[in-house]
Amino acid sequence: MIHIYYRLYNQDDMTKRPIGYSKENCFNNFLKVCESPINIVCDGKCPEWLTQELFIHLDNVGNAQSFWRTYNEALKHGDNDWVYFAEDDYIYLPTAMTELELAIQNLDVDFITLYDHPGRYEYLPEHNLTDNKNTIKLSGSRHWRSSPSTTMTFAASVNALRACYDLFDVWTNRVGFTVSWELFPRLQGLRGEKDYGFRLMGPMPSLATHCVTGYLSPCIDWEM
Repeated sequence: MIHIYYRLYNQDDMTKRPIGYSKENCFNNFLKVCESPINIVCDGKCPEWLTQELFIHLDNVGNAQSFWRTYNEALKHGDNDWVYFAEDDYIYLPTAMTELELAIQNLDVDFITLYDHPGRYEYLPEHNLTDNKNTIKLSGSRHWRSSPSTTMTFAASVNALRACYDLFDVWTNRVGFTVSWELFPRLQGLRGEKDYGFRLMGPMPSLATHCVTGYLSPCIDWEM
């Protein structure tokens, strides 16, 4: 079973957004592609267009604490369940959640992203895996590639979330902001420290995109 948590924050920086973007459009898009019940976590004043019932309403605690609260709610589910953490500025293809369900069944990993980050195609150490840790598998209509990192929009097994509690505590709770580019490499043993034995994979081409100019996933027309 996949439990969906959608984190919504009413403020926005519109200086680096693609034409046609709005959080309302992103939310409505997610409603169309996700058939499962959605647990909405709203930080701050709820937007007027939001008519759905809230799961959690927070008082402007910020991105890191919003995730930390949601993460701890996710830990209440059974170890064999999965959780999808969705931020509020993504657009999804119609088959995204169906492909996620297939990937959970087929990939034998504990962390999955639906976002093919354009940084994967730059020859930078922090964006690419080395030492024979790069793997490509098939599932559904996509190739899936191992990835060192992603954003805080991702799926994970509850078992893996629980096992990596100390890492999530450090890189989302204690530092005051979410540091995904440190969190995900570390839980995969890519920083020369403890290897928690978990792996992250993402699709090629993408099934979702972060709606930030310069970071739209490649090879797809993400018309808003």
